[in-house]
Amino acid sequence: MIVKVTFLDLNNERFTILFGNSYKNWFTQFEEYLFRKVNWWDDKIIMNCEFYRIYDVSKSMEKWVGYGGLKWCLESAFQDELDHEAKGLNYRHARQYKDMCFGYDANKFYKIKKALKVQLRHLESSNPEEIREQINKYKTNKHE
Repeated sequence: MIVKVTFLDLNNERFTILFGNSYKNWFTQFEEYLFRKVNWWDDKIIMNCEFYRIYDVSKSMEKWVGYGGLKWCLESAFQDELDHEAKGLNYRHARQYKDMCFGYDANKFYKIKKALKVQLRHLESSNPEEIREQINKYKTNKHE
């Protein structure tokens, strides 16, 4: 299974990351990604926040990349990973990302949204400008 998550960054730009079941399940991979991209200092001061909102979640029953231990991948680079998989496993033809069917999955959407909400629970605001200010405040105080 492949889970496609579209996030909104602090500039309200969309970006999409794919997660799948490999040596860990897709949700464990998502949580690791989340903890790397949203960091706190002592559960009080936000140090880094690369996204703040989930825009969309969909899934495909296609198999995740079975070569190289991939945890997650930008959507724009996924075909390269499928090509790499085909070479590594000596497949004649690589699977094509454009041929994979994805459909909205409400259960996964709410599960991911809840995990993000927990990670962002100490924020004083959900406004991206105010989040940027909190991060800049941390960085300014850190370097003083």
